Amino acid sequence: MDIQIHELIKAFDPGRPILKGLNLTISDGEFVSITGRSGSGKSTFLYCVSALDTVSSGQVRIGGRDIHALDEREIHRFRNEEMGFVFQFHYLLPELTALENVLMPARKQNKQDSMRDDALELMEKFEVLHAKDRKPSQMSGGEQQRVAIARALIMKPSLLFADEPTGNLDSVNGQTVLSIIEQINHEMGVTVLMVTHEPDYAAMAHRELEFSDGTIIKDRIHRKRK
Repeated sequence: MDIQIHELIKAFDPGRPILKGLNLTISDGEFVSITGRSGSGKSTFLYCVSALDTVSSGQVRIGGRDIHALDEREIHRFRNEEMGFVFQFHYLLPELTALENVLMPARKQNKQDSMRDDALELMEKFEVLHAKDRKPSQMSGGEQQRVAIARALIMKPSLLFADEPTGNLDSVNGQTVLSIIEQINHEMGVTVLMVTHEPDYAAMAHRELEFSDGTIIKDRIHRKRK
């Protein structure tokens, strides 16, 4: 699902925009890393594109739909069905097992029973099936983040938004998580937008957008899509 961004402006205070009239297109199936110093606007950009935050002006069209023109019910449904989210912290519910956490998006549509096998398949794919009956406190940080990725994918989204997904992990687990995200993009065709401060991880993407002071100062291609 392609993303078209036109004159995107985000300002928390009038006259002091965080994002300054951005224009770009992200093609269906791209893996895009988003880099820049703290305060450059990269996470704000991710949240505006995914409609987790509002925009001050401009358009974000996903699959031809202006997502900021949707009403609250439509955007919640669109996010649940078409988008997956992975953050620096896993945000697993502590009282639920790993399997129950993976099935949370399906539960919102009363599909947890019909999608149980899909959840188990994802957990096996990401090597956390052994932890399906464990609570988050009984899992390692790497296991928790892999469960969070399985949760993000249970509804088979077209888009995956990741904000510093390796920020709380050691180098070994960080590399594992990045390899999973790369696999998701390559094998499942999911469009990925990922904020990262790690140059090596940014280089794993097809394309890198570097932010500075609310603008994109570099838009470089690292490798062609297969």
